[in-house]
Amino acid sequence: MRVVILEQPQLDQTVSAVEGIMLERMVSPSRHALLQLGAYHRATKLVFFLVALAAFAFYWLSSFALVARNGTQHFHADTWLYAELSEPNLFDRILPNTQLARIFRFHPVTVALAAGWMKIVNPLTAWFTPAQLLKALFAAVGALGVWASLWAFAALLPRRYALLWGGIYASSPDTGCCTLGAH
Repeated sequence: MRVVILEQPQLDQTVSAVEGIMLERMVSPSRHALLQLGAYHRATKLVFFLVALAAFAFYWLSSFALVARNGTQHFHADTWLYAELSEPNLFDRILPNTQLARIFRFHPVTVALAAGWMKIVNPLTAWFTPAQLLKALFAAVGALGVWASLWAFAALLPRRYALLWGGIYASSPDTGCCTLGAH
């Protein structure tokens, strides 16, 4: 085994050479570009999540406002039919000649999703009514649509334009999120 003892000037030169190599590796143009791209992508994910969260809050709160002023009929949605989805024992109440059977026949995915949602959020009924929790489901579906539209626009456009068009999509009454949850 060989031990090399360096004097102070040699040691300083060796340390500065190693620091220079490490510094060069840390700030190489390709690595720097990848780090910037990763940070940009993380920031995009966060911004899109926050926009979808704001859309969820807006949809959920606007459903309460629409009910308070009897504004749900302006959208020509059958919101009174969807009120049945918040009641317990959903599948036990589906009889051939009922309104619930009509909903199930034309919207089976919505009925199944609502039944599953109401089972999952059942512990929250101590703080919220079942109707409010059902409205949260429709608001969450709308927010998911906003999030997906932001990513679709971001695939085609720069991020600032994706945010603009995602905001336009989120504020469109044709998304139907506010209207279905407002019963």
